[in-house]
Amino acid sequence: QRLVVVHRQLHRARAVVVARRAARRDRGPVLDDAGVRHVPARRRRPDARRGVLGRAAAPVAILATYAAMVALVAAALGSTGLRDPGILERVPEGTAPGAGPLGGPKANWTWNDQARTFKPPGARYCPWCDAVLVDFDHTCPWTGTAIARNNIQSFRGFVVSLQFLAYYTAAVFILGGIDGAWRRSAAGSP
Repeated sequence: QRLVVVHRQLHRARAVVVARRAARRDRGPVLDDAGVRHVPARRRRPDARRGVLGRAAAPVAILATYAAMVALVAAALGSTGLRDPGILERVPEGTAPGAGPLGGPKANWTWNDQARTFKPPGARYCPWCDAVLVDFDHTCPWTGTAIARNNIQSFRGFVVSLQFLAYYTAAVFILGGIDGAWRRSAAGSP
């Protein structure tokens, strides 16, 4: 007899669930087996769940774009940090004049006391690298290397891609905040 009571209770619970689903689907009041009237909750706007950013494909597109931009920044950073910036070979003080590493004569090269080597015009000594570099720009702590002739283009690509990533991240956060506020106002919560 106890099994029959449990079976009836399960049957009633199942009927209530089916009635609630039908009420949500039909958007009208429904009476279940116990005579309870179920009225579905109405949304204020028909597109309240959609939001500003659109359907579920928008977050996937945002994440895919973000991942591509992070990969671009990482590639530019690797290209900058792993490339030889343009370090010149040391030319000791007793070396005979001849063709230098840049192809020009060493006659107009000057002695650098810090590097203990001759250096061509336009080359500068980097104390962090302890080397003479051609067209030396600066030493970058973010890439961990000197920026000179051979890696300046990679460095510019790194800076530009990092800047676009920062702008994209800010835009996603701002639009996400606007979207969340819009959804809360559409749902009726403060």
